[in-house]
Amino acid sequence: MSLPRAVVTFAFLWSAAGCFKEPAELHQQVERLKREKAVAEASVHRLEAESKAKDESLASVTGLLNEVGDRLENIQHEQHDLVVLTTTPGVEGKTFVKNKDIPQAFARIEGHLAKNKEQISQLEVLVTAKKMEGQGLKEIIERLKKQNGGLESQLKTLRSSIASLSKDVKRLKTEVVKLEEKVTEKEKETDEQGALLAEQAEKLRESEAERWAGFYIVGTRKELRDKGVTTESGGLLRWVRKPQISGHLSELADQFVRIDIRLTQEIPLGPVKGSPELLPARLTTSYAIERRGDGAYLLVLDSSEFWRLRYLVALVKR
Repeated sequence: MSLPRAVVTFAFLWSAAGCFKEPAELHQQVERLKREKAVAEASVHRLEAESKAKDESLASVTGLLNEVGDRLENIQHEQHDLVVLTTTPGVEGKTFVKNKDIPQAFARIEGHLAKNKEQISQLEVLVTAKKMEGQGLKEIIERLKKQNGGLESQLKTLRSSIASLSKDVKRLKTEVVKLEEKVTEKEKETDEQGALLAEQAEKLRESEAERWAGFYIVGTRKELRDKGVTTESGGLLRWVRKPQISGHLSELADQFVRIDIRLTQEIPLGPVKGSPELLPARLTTSYAIERRGDGAYLLVLDSSEFWRLRYLVALVKR
C-alpha cells in the first residue's frame, strides 16, 4: 500500500521542477498539489482500512465456519454413541436402562445445535453486510443450515425412540417381576410338594421297613437271663426249669439285632455245642443248622413260615 504515496510524491516533485512560474501561480500550483496529495493519501488510508476490514471479516467468517463444522462433527459422534448405547445391550459394560449419562448427552447436543443456529445467523448477517456473496459463502452457509436442521430432526427421532424404548423396558421389567414372582411361587409349591413327597416316601420306607423287620438275639441261657431277655419257670431245680421269653421285649429292643427278613437268609450263631433252642419255637422244616469251620449258622429255608413271629431268641451252648 506504499505505492500510491510514492506516486503522489513523484508527481509533486516533477511538477515543481518542470519550469519556473510566477510566484502567485506557483503558489496556486503548490496548494493544488497539496490538496491532491491529501486526497490521494486519504484514498490510500480508506483502501487500507477497507482491506483490513475485509481481512478481519473473512477471518471472522472462517472462524465461525470452523466452529460450526467442528460442532456438527461432535454432534454426529455423540448421536452415534447414543444410538449404540440405546440399541446394543452391554456395550462397555453399560445398558440403556442403566446409563445415566444419556440425559446429559441430549443436553450437550441440543446446546451444540442452538449454538450452531446462532453462529449461522451471524454468518448470514456478516456475509450480507460485507458483501461477500461472490466467494461461495452463501452456498456453504445453506449447506450448514441444512446439516444442522437434519441433525435436529435426527435428535428428535432419537429422543422419541428412546422414550419408546424406556416404556418397553419399564413394561418388560414389570413383566419380569411378575414372572419372577410366579417362578418363586412355583418353586415354593414345588418345594412344598417335594417336602410332602419326601415325607410320604420316608413314611412309606419306615412302614415298609417295619413291615419286613425281624429281630434276633443269640446267647447262652445265663447271658440271655442276665439281660432280661428270658425268664425261667417250672420248679426249684435249675435243670428242670424251662426258659421263656420275657414279657417286656419292647423295652429290650436295643438288645436285639434288627434285620430285613426279605434279605436275611442266615443268622450267625458263633461256636456252639449241639443244636440251639429257638424261642418261640419254629417248624423244623423252616430252617436248618449248618456248621462252617469253628462256627455254626442258622439257615432260613422258609422265610414266610420262619418269620411268622418277628422275634427270635436262640439259646446256645458254648
